[in-house]
Amino acid sequence: MNLSEVLDRSRELVRSRGLDPAFAAVQAVDELAEGFSEPIDEERLIAEANLELSGFGVIQPFLDDPSQLPLLVATKVQELSTPWQKSAEHRFSCQPCAAGGLATLEIAVGNALAVQVAGLEPG
Repeated sequence: MNLSEVLDRSRELVRSRGLDPAFAAVQAVDELAEGFSEPIDEERLIAEANLELSGFGVIQPFLDDPSQLPLLVATKVQELSTPWQKSAEHRFSCQPCAAGGLATLEIAVGNALAVQVAGLEPG
């Protein structure tokens, strides 16, 4: 069982039965797990499905609490810059951190600069 299957079934339950997306995710995991013989991390699947169904997916926690992002990005930027033996820095901004806003991430490693801008639309 994977997240895609859970999302497909959850959306089907929302459309056909009018279930709340969070409850639909639990129901979908329960239904799909019945026919599965391997161990399943049901809590993780439900949590990931809820992020996709009711927010902006995996970036939702960072939009809810942008203070979490600097540590994650700093760790990844450090991992990237260490083998190159270059200094690294990053900046993140979100204006506004809601549907219709723009999220911008700038990463500088040595003289190289990467910029990613994403529009935030409802899931």
